[in-house]
Amino acid sequence: MSTTYSQIHRFGTQAQYDAMAEKNPDYLYFTSDTGKLYKGNIDYTNSLISVSAVPATGVAGKIYFETTTGEVKAYINGAWVVISYPIVSEINADNASTAKVTSEAAVVNYVESAIGTGAISNIEQKMNAGTAVAGTIMATKGDGSTFDVHFAGVSVNPTWDAETRVLTLPVVNADGTTTNVTANIGKDIFLDPTPGVNYFDSETKEIVLQLNDNLEDPTIIRIPASALYNDYTGGTTNSGTVAIDGTSHEITFDLNINSAANNALTLDANGLMVDLSAYATTEALEGVRSSLQGQIDSTTATLAATTAALGTLENNYNATTAELNTLKTNYNATTAALDTLTTNYNATTAELGTLEDNYNATTAALDTLTTNYNATTAALDTLTTNYNATTVQVATNTADIAALATAATTWAGFTD
Repeated sequence: MSTTYSQIHRFGTQAQYDAMAEKNPDYLYFTSDTGKLYKGNIDYTNSLISVSAVPATGVAGKIYFETTTGEVKAYINGAWVVISYPIVSEINADNASTAKVTSEAAVVNYVESAIGTGAISNIEQKMNAGTAVAGTIMATKGDGSTFDVHFAGVSVNPTWDAETRVLTLPVVNADGTTTNVTANIGKDIFLDPTPGVNYFDSETKEIVLQLNDNLEDPTIIRIPASALYNDYTGGTTNSGTVAIDGTSHEITFDLNINSAANNALTLDANGLMVDLSAYATTEALEGVRSSLQGQIDSTTATLAATTAALGTLENNYNATTAELNTLKTNYNATTAALDTLTTNYNATTAELGTLEDNYNATTAALDTLTTNYNATTAALDTLTTNYNATTVQVATNTADIAALATAATTWAGFTD
């Protein structure tokens, strides 16, 4: 699917942007001196944001440095994740925390203090059956015994997937295991460098740009440029022909010289010339002069018109070049904003997938409850039927008992 993006752009200096009392949230602002792109009040060119405390909700794809705690955080899947803890130079066993990273010197000083200064003869990465235990060191005491030290909260052996642009940080737990923390940095979108896919459409007077966001169905951006384009062509008159080279933008003029036998005007490598040696009379010379003057006047007028047209072409070319540079700057800014929107879209799609899974699980549970309800209702119907039958039987038995009681009373006065 091809999409055309249209946005209102404003550009100026950083001071002019800062001085604006209100920023339109639907406008793109580009600061020419600092090279920043804003959408309303949001800065889309700063990947690292320094704050005293992170907000309740962060921006996906941004890294936040919290100045009050020294922690580096990222907002991933709707929650804040700490990807780097502050470094402390001294270990306090009474106030130990998994939210801090100790320096190498602090570890050595603490271990030596705990088991005796100079008692550590060797510190090396622990090996277990030939496999390194991440974030753990094995210390050998002076008596030859060893013990393990786990660096909880430290990230070890981080990896970067250039294809998916995912940063994985294995963080050591207190028991020596690790938990992976991932950050999806997102992929930059640029113009497709394939020759011929970016061009000027002379029929629609638009600049056509193709992005590299999708190999099968790339995004096409069409920028109206009719106001930047003027099409000039040459022409032919009785005096000569004006031609314009579309590649070199060079304007040439070919002078027409009348081929009549009595025309003495000629053109050679040195320019126009009239050979007067063949004319002996004043009248003949005057005729030649008058004819030559007329042609010279016509040629001068043509050259003046050509010079004016050349000046107009040069002015239009310079204006078009300036406008094209502005469009290029605006395009780069729009591309950065589009990258951020794509990252937000991917995060929303993942959340929708989770909601869909929860909905399907709830539907299955509801189906099970419905089946159980139907079975219970059928059992209740059977019990009701049995109850009704028992009630009839009880009534019958009661009548029989009453009859037997009457008969017993009747026979009570008789003896053998």
